[in-house]
Amino acid sequence: ALVSGDVAAAARHAAAAVESAPDSPVAHLLAAEARAAQGRPDEALAAVERAANLAAGGPSVPGLDRLRGHVLARLGRAAEAEAAFEAEIARFPSEPRAYGELALLHALAGRPDAAVATLRRLVTAADTPRAYLAASRTLRILGDEAGAAALRRHGAERFPGSLALAGDAMASPDTGAPGG
Repeated sequence: ALVSGDVAAAARHAAAAVESAPDSPVAHLLAAEARAAQGRPDEALAAVERAANLAAGGPSVPGLDRLRGHVLARLGRAAEAEAAFEAEIARFPSEPRAYGELALLHALAGRPDAAVATLRRLVTAADTPRAYLAASRTLRILGDEAGAAALRRHGAERFPGSLALAGDAMASPDTGAPGG
C-alpha cells in the first residue's frame, strides 16, 4: 500500500499487523513507516523505538535504523539522523537506502562533498547494479545530472548485462529519451 501511495490503507494494514503480532518488531516498523508517510514523525519515532526495544537482543532488523534516521531528519535532528543512517550502513552495508538518505542529509546540510563520498561508499561496499542505480538516482535528485550519467556509464561498464542500468539510462534526461 505504501509503494502504491495508498497511505490510509498502509496505516490500516500496519495497525492490523501490530494488533495481530504486538511483540513483532517488524509490525511496529511497518506502523512507523505508515506514520512517517502520514506526516506524523513523532508517532513514527515512537513506533521505531518500540520496534527497537522489541528487537533488542535478537537479530538486527533491516531498515530499523534507516527509518529512525529518516524520521529524526524530518524532526530536524540531523546529528542523530546521521548516526542512525551510519548504524544501518554498518549493519547492512549492501543495502542502498540508508546511503541515499544519508547523502541527501549531507546535501541539505550544505555538504555536497560528503554526499558524494557517501554514494562512493555505497558502490564500493555493494558493487552491484542495484547500488549503481541507487547512487545514480540519488545524484539525479541532488541535481547532478552529469555525475549521475557518469556513474550509470561506469556501472554499465562494470555490469554490461544489467537491464536495470540500461533501462535507467534510457529514461535519463541526459540521453534525450522521453521519460526522464
